[in-house]
Amino acid sequence: MSGAKAPDLLHAVNVLPDLTGIDRTFTYLIPNEVAVTTGMIVRINLANRRVRAWIVDDHVDIPEGVTCKPIEGVVSLALDVDRIALAKFAGWRYAGRIRPFLLAGSPERIVRERDLPDPRSLVGTLSEELDQTDPVGIATRDLMASGGGVLQLPPTAQRLSVVRSALEMLERGDQQGKDLLVLVPERRDVETLARRLRRLGVRCATLPEDFGSAFVGGVVVIGTRNAVFGPVGSLGAIVVLDAQSESYVDQRAPTWNATVIAQERARLAGAICILTSPAPPLAITAESRVRQLERPYERAHWPALEVLDRRSDDPRSGLYSPMLGEIVHLALERDDRPVACILNRTGRLRLLACRSCGEVARCEHCDGAMRQLEGAGSEVSPVLTCSRCAKTRPLICTFCHSGQLKVLRVGATRAAEELSALLGLPTKLVTGDRESTDRAQQDEIDARVIVGTEAILHRQSSASLVVFLDFDQHLFAPRFGAAEESLSILALAGRLVGPRGSHSVGAFARRLVVQTRLPEHEVVVAAREGDPSKINATELVRRRELNLPPSSAIALISGEEAAAFIELLAGDPSIEVGLFDDVPNTPKRQGSIRYLVRAMSTRLLCEALSAREGFGAGLRIEVDPSSI
Repeated sequence: MSGAKAPDLLHAVNVLPDLTGIDRTFTYLIPNEVAVTTGMIVRINLANRRVRAWIVDDHVDIPEGVTCKPIEGVVSLALDVDRIALAKFAGWRYAGRIRPFLLAGSPERIVRERDLPDPRSLVGTLSEELDQTDPVGIATRDLMASGGGVLQLPPTAQRLSVVRSALEMLERGDQQGKDLLVLVPERRDVETLARRLRRLGVRCATLPEDFGSAFVGGVVVIGTRNAVFGPVGSLGAIVVLDAQSESYVDQRAPTWNATVIAQERARLAGAICILTSPAPPLAITAESRVRQLERPYERAHWPALEVLDRRSDDPRSGLYSPMLGEIVHLALERDDRPVACILNRTGRLRLLACRSCGEVARCEHCDGAMRQLEGAGSEVSPVLTCSRCAKTRPLICTFCHSGQLKVLRVGATRAAEELSALLGLPTKLVTGDRESTDRAQQDEIDARVIVGTEAILHRQSSASLVVFLDFDQHLFAPRFGAAEESLSILALAGRLVGPRGSHSVGAFARRLVVQTRLPEHEVVVAAREGDPSKINATELVRRRELNLPPSSAIALISGEEAAAFIELLAGDPSIEVGLFDDVPNTPKRQGSIRYLVRAMSTRLLCEALSAREGFGAGLRIEVDPSSI
């Protein structure tokens, strides 16, 4: 359709309203004397409502036969052309509307041009000289010089060294004068990193508070997940610390991963992107260069790990190894830091173990946990079903061929009570609910023994011991990435106790303690030896056999309109679709059925999912789901 030009005193722009459920643009007029740029927030009249909208295209043609209204005013600075393009990419990559991504990159309060600070050049003179022999700094500078990649950084190594080395390379290399964007998993990491850099003489802007300073540039921009869409004056490099963290994944629709967006933003800007991770998952190593440190250094910066093998323990001992009480008491006597005991009980997973030999019932095909399913009434299935691949086998132990299996399950609250009785000491419960969290934060100083879920690792700064009461729950989680996630949680726990051998008092050393019936599992071996690469080869073979990412690209489809959307996709020869039944043989209510969509590449998957146009809130699409 040909277009008509706007009158000389006006020019036309396309805007996207800040309204839920609307994902189309509208053309409005702006007087030429009004200074606007792509990405600004303006106010418009839409269907007799005054709403905010982003300018997504400037100086466009007016469609024939359309009478355009003028905007009602300019509201705030927000995005720019590059970040609008990034939001459009995110909408395509994650099969969603682009409004959530525009919101992520917009300020929380109105920011006008007159409110911006005076532009200044980046203060690059660090008050301390970098240690040129530091292995972390050497590896970072190597990645910066070669265009970026993944740095396999052990859990207790200095992450600050990565940021300082990247900053130094920006100051003296071809990217001189460019700015650095640093993404961190949690809010407390933002504050800690900014405080340390400011002590070194580096000007920092933390998002979302310092939006104006970040917009002008000349600062190191630091933020959490949404900061990947945030303003950066002149982007030269992006550093993503702990790229494996679940905090970078937004589970709200559209689901998206900040690590993927960071790589695309760097590509669009011609910048360098460095991802750091103690245990890089296959999703980020499949197409990126991985830089490892020297083995002695890497091993030394993993925590010491003690394994308590539960296979031969008396079943009547329950959740706790006979040695656990002695280990905890010794830690409390020799170290003034608390002991943290972790027990995650999420979902419906029920581990089974042999009553005779103690071996955990696991799938021979994918290594997932086997369980008995409940049918109609009180009937229990006479076979075992894999929680991952749904394959079945007779109700027997594959190790000793016994037909007697027992259920292993105790909740975190019950575990705290039992551990208090076992140790003869009070315990504090920390879980994800607000009440227990607030109570734990108030009493944390006086708590010697803390029991709870993985939430402890995000709220505690140090510990003499971190005890995983049932690590098999992590190894056998019904997700294809369970092994990678298990190693990541050990790495996170390692920061509480520090590197091996660095905190020794007599016969006591701070360490991780893992109770498991699989002491030779590749995850346990990798953590014990401080060598994450030990799980990569096994995991890659397993993923290829099951045609799972990174060997393919997958998405979960659910909602009231899911069946209609799947019917539309069924004719696309580039993808395969099927029913994803989380609990086999269990009746589903209308709208709760989920479908699995798979393609050989991300591009093919995203192009197929672009057919979602015309579907509304009754369709939910999860690209790269972490729940299967």
